[in-house]
Amino acid sequence: MKIFLGYADNGFRREEQNTYNNNPRQTEKVEVQYGIENSVRIIQNFFSNVRKTACLCLESNAPSLTLEIKEYRDILNNTVVKRGIKLRYLTEITKENLPYCKQLMNVVELRHLDGIKGNFAVSETSYMATTIMQKEKPIPKVIYSNVPEIVEQNQYFFETLWKKAMPAEQKVKEIEEGILPIETKVLDQPDEIHNRIIKSMEISNELLICTVPNGMRLFHSEFFADILQVLKRHADGKHRGIRLVTTIQKEDLEIVKIFADAGIQIRHVQNLIPVNFAVSDKMLNATIEQMPAGLPAQSLLTSTEPLYVNHFRLIFEELWRNGVDAANRIRQMEQGHIEAHIDIINNSEQALDKAWSLVASAKEEVLLLFSTTNAFRRQAATGALQVVMRALKGGAKVKVLLPEDEQVEETIKQVKRAVPQAEFRSTDKSLETKITILVVDRKHCMLFELKDDTADNSFDAVGVTAYSSSKSIVLSYAAIIQNLWRQAELYEMMRMQERAQSEFINIAAHELRTPIQPILGIADLLESQFSDETKERGEITKDELALLIRNARRLERLSSDILEIARIETGQLRLNIREFNLNDAILPLVQDAKRQTEGKEVKIEYRPSNNNIMLRADKDRIAEVIWNLLDNAIKFTEKGTISITADRNDDSSQLLTVSVKDSGSGIDPEILPKLFTKFTSKSEKGTGLGLYICKNIVEAHGGRISAKNNEGGKGATFSFVLPIKMMNEKLF
Repeated sequence: MKIFLGYADNGFRREEQNTYNNNPRQTEKVEVQYGIENSVRIIQNFFSNVRKTACLCLESNAPSLTLEIKEYRDILNNTVVKRGIKLRYLTEITKENLPYCKQLMNVVELRHLDGIKGNFAVSETSYMATTIMQKEKPIPKVIYSNVPEIVEQNQYFFETLWKKAMPAEQKVKEIEEGILPIETKVLDQPDEIHNRIIKSMEISNELLICTVPNGMRLFHSEFFADILQVLKRHADGKHRGIRLVTTIQKEDLEIVKIFADAGIQIRHVQNLIPVNFAVSDKMLNATIEQMPAGLPAQSLLTSTEPLYVNHFRLIFEELWRNGVDAANRIRQMEQGHIEAHIDIINNSEQALDKAWSLVASAKEEVLLLFSTTNAFRRQAATGALQVVMRALKGGAKVKVLLPEDEQVEETIKQVKRAVPQAEFRSTDKSLETKITILVVDRKHCMLFELKDDTADNSFDAVGVTAYSSSKSIVLSYAAIIQNLWRQAELYEMMRMQERAQSEFINIAAHELRTPIQPILGIADLLESQFSDETKERGEITKDELALLIRNARRLERLSSDILEIARIETGQLRLNIREFNLNDAILPLVQDAKRQTEGKEVKIEYRPSNNNIMLRADKDRIAEVIWNLLDNAIKFTEKGTISITADRNDDSSQLLTVSVKDSGSGIDPEILPKLFTKFTSKSEKGTGLGLYICKNIVEAHGGRISAKNNEGGKGATFSFVLPIKMMNEKLF
């Protein structure tokens, strides 16, 4: 085998490979021809050696050079016309070369292929390639080879391109009639994507766009000038205009107004499909990317296939039909009125995850109404308390409502111990529903359908869930829970009232029976003295008389308290306002208290003020209040001191404070919040009405009453504050 590399005298570089096998005369070669004259000669030799068929793949400027340059025109005539050689000609047919291509169609088999770069020809025995063709100039350099492997390889390559190409007749028709080639492809080069979007607008007669607001921002920054050109065509009656659907939120108002002011018709759709697309009457461009911050898409699906185009046009029309006019949406948002919107979540796990996430991120308030007690148990067992604790740490108030059930009371107590800041209330069992309601920060609302209350876990128990951030819906459900919360509070108060009334009846019966028994005993004693029918007078001892009087007065106080309560409840409490010295009211009460504590290790202290404390009030009522406080202090003090103080807050004050402080057992923390309500008492004696009466008498005078346990945990102090002179002296 001989290989020769070098330059011949005639100016072309030659590579020769002589292979001596069975045919020593066969010569295979690869030539690179330089110079126009040599190039033309090689091209002529190529075509003269064609037996039946030659295949050409040439750039878009080749048709004009083939017909305008004499040397190439002659080759065409000699090869095709005179010898009858079949010539398959592959090029890119464009508007610019269309006239030349139509001429070539008369003598060659012509096909179109987009984007051809480079030129080559192949026959049965030879391969030839040229450099890029220049306008009106013959080719300056040609590569030629008759190596079978090279020829076969390029024959195969040409056949591949030929199969992908379309008949010239079809392409010519598309150009002349403005018909796009039917194709579907994915573009991933930024320039290709940019040019394709512009082209879709240029050839459109109508443009329909479905995009997220970030897509609008991209259009504004990259294509707004092209959009304005389309809108100008629409204004001139040469285009049907642009319609756009998007989701409009407060942060999108500015960009939406820019597009609307430009003349684009816009509608708001809450639930867009997860595809951004623009479809005209001829082309579809689509991407599944969300284009964050208005960044361009990295890939673009583009199609002129009528099935795709018509399908996306139908999708757009459905979205458009269900959309809200942008002007109405903007007006509603600016006025704070947004239409109701509900998301349906069929996956229970997703729904519960969303609920827990909302609760954990709560900043102000969490309202939760459980459908059943089992729903509450399931949540308590799945670690929902940790989520509630996160909400509480974030400063949110948590209120939980659930149907009353004795069996769940222990669970509630455990939960309260874990999250003492959360508030729990029970509703009447009759209010048990099939829906659990969650409202967070009065901005989010979720409704959970109870599918199976016997399920062991919440995921199996929950059915369909509805979520809404609509202001009207959220506030409506918040109002429902708040009303039920107040109703539960009233229900609890009613139950407490019932218990208190029951206890009062028992206490009242005891209070009545206790003084009645000695009275009846003494009466029976006296009656026995009249067994002799002639006897007209009986005798009792001094102690028996004292017992009789003491118990009669006890009955009088009880009846007086009951009558007083009736006056308060019916608004008929009357005050006899007059001016008096407070010392004159307190001193007799102190003496009575001292007599009552005789035999006990209790000291009563009262140091009257040096100055007379003149007060305009109902003296008897104020004395009643002070005596009630003294009487309570005596009941709960076995030994120690009970002190009474009364003085102005300061020399210039128009307020008077009276306090009774004892060293007794103090106030039970359980009843401290409801100390001044009816029937509240921890004592086996007393009806629990006295402090309620005191409160109403003090408030009728324009004052206030309070109580607290003393520091150090020993005893309590009751105080009431009165104006020295009532501002409005009227009857209550």
